[in-house]
Amino acid sequence: MGVELAVYLAMLGRDVKIVEMMDAINDGGNFQHMKGVKVQLDKYKIDISLSTRAAEITAEGVKCVKDGSEVFFPADTVIYAVGQRALQDEAMALYGAAPEFYQLGDCTAPSNIKNAVATAYVTARNIGRI
Repeated sequence: MGVELAVYLAMLGRDVKIVEMMDAINDGGNFQHMKGVKVQLDKYKIDISLSTRAAEITAEGVKCVKDGSEVFFPADTVIYAVGQRALQDEAMALYGAAPEFYQLGDCTAPSNIKNAVATAYVTARNIGRI
């Protein structure tokens, strides 16, 4: 989501920089989509700082750590788009609210809408089957 938002903001004329903690941009499981996004990243000259961890957001920008050294990126706007984690406890609070209870989608493991819909489809087809 963060990369797509960066492209959108660059299309609106904003100066955008992506700070990524990992050593590569996550394709979300769809490498074809990411190929297209990379074309847009190049087109709009969006700078990406890989292997860079955001440590603090200040009124002036973002303090980061890269290769053990502090790096500062001035910014007037910061969008904090980070990974997700499963909210299994919140999902389990609904256990017993219906005769059958299934956890799927992001409450089991953060993924994408394709996986959530596919899992829901298979689960729905099997309801009532022994």
